[in-house]
Amino acid sequence: MKHKLPILLAFLTIPASAESIVTYDSGVTAASGQTGAADPASQGWTLTRAAGNQYSDGYDSGNGGWRTIDGTTAGPANYSQTLNTTATTKLVNASTWTITWTVALDKDALGSSGGSVANYFVSPNNGRQNNLVTLIDLAADGLGFYLTHKVDSSNILLIENTGAAGTPKPTYSTGIDISAFPSFGTFSLTYDTVAGTAVLDYGGNNDGTSTVTLTPGAPIIGGRNAIFFGAGNSSGQGSAVWNEVDLSIPDPVVGDDLLWTGATDGTWDTTTSNWELPDTTPTAFSNNDNVTFDDDGATGMVTVTGSISPGSVTVNNDSLAYEIGGDPLTGLGTLTKDGPGSLLLTGNNSLVGATTINGGSLIAGDGGTLGELGSGPVAIAAGAELDVSRSDILDYKATAKLRILTGDGDLMISGGGTLFTYPGGGTAFAAADTWAGFSGAISVTGGSEWQSIRNGATGHGTGTITLGDATTSGHLSQIEGNWTWTNPIVVTGPDNSILNRSAGSDRTLKLQGTISGDGQLSFADPAAAMTSANLGFIITNDITLTMPLVIEAGTPVRIGGVPGVVDTTGTGLNADSSGSLGTTAVANEGTLTFSRTDSHTVASAITGNGTVRIGIPSSANRGDTSTQVVTYADTKTYLGSTLVESGTLLVNGSLPDSPVDVNPEGTLGGTGTLGYFTTVYGTVSPGASVGTLTFTDDLVLEEDSAYTWEIGDWIGSSGSGYDTIVASGLELVGSPTNPVTITVSPASVVNFTETTTTFTLATTTTGVIGFDASSIVVDGSAFASATGATGIWTTQLSGDTLSLELVYTAGAATDYDTWAGPSGFNLTGGPDDDDDNDGLSNFDEYAFGLSPVDGASVNPVTSQLDKATGIFTYKRRDDALTGLTHSVWTSGDLVNWTEDTGATLDDSAGPDGNGVEPVTVTLSGTKPLGATTLFVRVKAD
Repeated sequence: MKHKLPILLAFLTIPASAESIVTYDSGVTAASGQTGAADPASQGWTLTRAAGNQYSDGYDSGNGGWRTIDGTTAGPANYSQTLNTTATTKLVNASTWTITWTVALDKDALGSSGGSVANYFVSPNNGRQNNLVTLIDLAADGLGFYLTHKVDSSNILLIENTGAAGTPKPTYSTGIDISAFPSFGTFSLTYDTVAGTAVLDYGGNNDGTSTVTLTPGAPIIGGRNAIFFGAGNSSGQGSAVWNEVDLSIPDPVVGDDLLWTGATDGTWDTTTSNWELPDTTPTAFSNNDNVTFDDDGATGMVTVTGSISPGSVTVNNDSLAYEIGGDPLTGLGTLTKDGPGSLLLTGNNSLVGATTINGGSLIAGDGGTLGELGSGPVAIAAGAELDVSRSDILDYKATAKLRILTGDGDLMISGGGTLFTYPGGGTAFAAADTWAGFSGAISVTGGSEWQSIRNGATGHGTGTITLGDATTSGHLSQIEGNWTWTNPIVVTGPDNSILNRSAGSDRTLKLQGTISGDGQLSFADPAAAMTSANLGFIITNDITLTMPLVIEAGTPVRIGGVPGVVDTTGTGLNADSSGSLGTTAVANEGTLTFSRTDSHTVASAITGNGTVRIGIPSSANRGDTSTQVVTYADTKTYLGSTLVESGTLLVNGSLPDSPVDVNPEGTLGGTGTLGYFTTVYGTVSPGASVGTLTFTDDLVLEEDSAYTWEIGDWIGSSGSGYDTIVASGLELVGSPTNPVTITVSPASVVNFTETTTTFTLATTTTGVIGFDASSIVVDGSAFASATGATGIWTTQLSGDTLSLELVYTAGAATDYDTWAGPSGFNLTGGPDDDDDNDGLSNFDEYAFGLSPVDGASVNPVTSQLDKATGIFTYKRRDDALTGLTHSVWTSGDLVNWTEDTGATLDDSAGPDGNGVEPVTVTLSGTKPLGATTLFVRVKAD
């Protein structure tokens, strides 16, 4: 047997006398006089269903149209129709929506052997709400059902059959609230004799009529009212009955246009004749009237008394200042400010229409705890301003106001209170229906604080934010997240601040705009949630303040990051080459980190007890600062520690009072003076090239540390010819397994000869302690490669233990050393240099018997190639002296070369008295394939 589940279905009509203000989603206006039809689709209803769910056509003359629901495949199947208000009219406060329908429910709605699961739901307020009335088949075999009715989120009535055979047959009332959903009588579950089987029994057809009235101001106004019917997940079949439903909508109420006279007094109520009609007839106000205030009113002090709901409010004033206070203005009306005069709102208004400020100033708040805007979007035209002036907290997340702000005018936040703005838009930088359309200036004064969320223009528009004025301060804070702000910020006056109020941990705020001005600014973390020194405030633009920037205790600030429209996720938090303090002085009590990826000089005076960090360790995964070179060219007088985490710090000026730690990825260099205890776990490298680095306190080289020692002149002096350190004391903490490494780095070294030489690595006034030659490794490989040196390097203390020395013990002199040395050509450059600037390196001229001090000595060929015999002659230094191997190569295009392995090189003539010998070359006679021209070269390896 097929069981049918007839359910209310609707056809919509509008009385002929009513103005048509409703359309279907499809754009077709619902017309009056229509009647129900067998096919819902013919009336604009949309069928949505999961694959496999079908509606089969059928018609029951007794009940109207019906559809059989095939639920053999899981998934819902629904007809739906959405109603929209039209754009040309609106419902005002006296208007209501009244939806009336007639319902017929068949007593065979659900059978004991299975049947359909059906939903019928109407959502008059907030869009679709699922399962207002639902029958759910819990078992695949159709045994056991729930009947639920959702009145609201906190009141759900559940009727459940779990009984065995012969259990009593209880009856349950649904307890439906008529304002939420129509009541169709009393439902009961009747048990069959089969265990676990239930029949939903209405005791016969139960017809009923219900009405839902939507209150004015509900979200449906200007929105949607959706009606759905159909089947949810199913394991059987049933039918949905399509009955007639009337939708009745009254004519909208249209208010009068009134002009404020204040003829009696300043009271705005519904009884006092303080208004006049367009024909100047005195009248009292009625709700939904459209009112205007101008310069002709007898008073600008207006007191709202009672429940006042205007259709619109316009204040168009030049000279008469208006103050509207008292009870709040309510309803759907709009507020428009025209003319150059001022309007002060001291009532806590709740108008939901738009606020438009075309001229003058609108002041929302009395500077105390009264007065605010309504909840609609706000637009400020160029030349106009909105001033939010309160001394308390305005939480516009809890109360949805100022969600949308547009225009070119100015926004002021004054009064000394806190304004928390909460636009939508997620993490987008310029989301629709936020502040992205606002380009005006924003100023925060009078000790006020603006708490804000969202990125970029979404939360702040694109204009300049000014903190403070000549005598008062302004504060700007992030809350509820990590955000990126792109506005320029100008600081004026004393004690301004940018704050973090986002709770949690590892909080960060990126400031992508410039920060300038002649006021004072501090960064602070009152939420104590900026727990990572690698995050915190990240500056990616220039700071150019004339007063010191204050970094409060416990607050991390980074200079350097990824610029532009980049948020605080992923690589957006990385180091980069943007961000600078300029010449802005810094009073640092927190943590100041330079996190750029390039070379830059810190010209700022830095004071305070806070920590200064150079770079970010690679373990933090915040980009690569190993390429950063920070130069201190002047004196930094801060007292806090200096941590060189990564990259290089060059102290070319003075750092007298800061203890310095150089961590394993960091390098300390420069030619200046450090006045406090310094510990090196990474690298010390005096100078920016060759130079002297001075420590007036002790220097400690820890295990696995390194001293990069650069030499530019083999016969030069310490500090000018090669690096040296001057320290109060030097402690070496290396061990044979974790030694201190001294890396010999040639800086285009000149005057090198293979001679034993001693160099001063460091001199002290109190001595070198911890010296153990076996705990020091000298790496001279780069020097040997550049110079051809064959000697060995060792370290030693001077006789008085006040100096650490580096000793080069010469190796056996090479033929090149003799040729290039004082007894030879006495060259100043190394093998790769070109002392005579003829385009050939010194070593090339050595290999081919040329003079390295004669720019004309460039060609070793002494006899040109004989085309007939394939013979030519060149000269070279005796290969018995050089140890070089010569080979002959040929080419047809000077690009692709082939070794002529069959060529013969005859050096039987022997060398002359200068060690240069002629070599006769005979080619093998094989020319490169396809070549019409032959090129020949000789290589010395």
